[in-house]
Amino acid sequence: MRAILLSLLVAVSAYGQAFTALDPAWLGQENVSGPNYLVSEDCEGTGTPSGWVSSGSGTIDWDYATDPLVGSQSLQLAFSAASATVYTNVPSSANYEAYFKLRHSGISGTGPLLMAFANGTTTIGYLNFTSTAGLLVIALGGSTITMGSLETNVAYHVWARYEKGTGTNAVCRACFSTTGTKPDWTSSVNGTSTAQPNRIYLGTPYARTGGFVIDKIRISTNSIGSNPP
Repeated sequence: MRAILLSLLVAVSAYGQAFTALDPAWLGQENVSGPNYLVSEDCEGTGTPSGWVSSGSGTIDWDYATDPLVGSQSLQLAFSAASATVYTNVPSSANYEAYFKLRHSGISGTGPLLMAFANGTTTIGYLNFTSTAGLLVIALGGSTITMGSLETNVAYHVWARYEKGTGTNAVCRACFSTTGTKPDWTSSVNGTSTAQPNRIYLGTPYARTGGFVIDKIRISTNSIGSNPP
């Protein structure tokens, strides 16, 4: 079974509203990789994996084999003034951590792009590329923080974490490296969200231009360490 981050923007309500056109049906993601992973997707099958929904007019290729990040295939999301989104449902939980490998080919345009923790179609916290040199940002409940730039055509390991709050202390964290060794959580943003994630999005519902390749997607309610299996 196939299972599911860069500047942070805060248009959280707009991001969630843009996703409302997607099918909100519960897809029932089971634990497929032991107690630590609720989603473990290696993109090695044929077509859209079971438990995932794809939407948008851009390129969504789960069988991308030209230059995969891991193995023989990766997920490619490519845009030319177009949108492209995939999502998977997960059990509702106060805390979620995500990991994936990423390579981008340049990004332009505006509107949240990359990865989001959501409650249904409402975005809670997310990671975004700005149109400036692949700048990575974290957003949560109206607050943002800029992490740094990701070079084009370089493979990165990305970690993101959401922690539910009680009104003023929700946290969204992120870090990245090129080696697979997980850095400390040097970048985080606080917000007011009290919602629990039950859906993970990759991509954008906005008309952006550019694209990226993603692989080795891992989602857990526990901490995900360096070079995760």
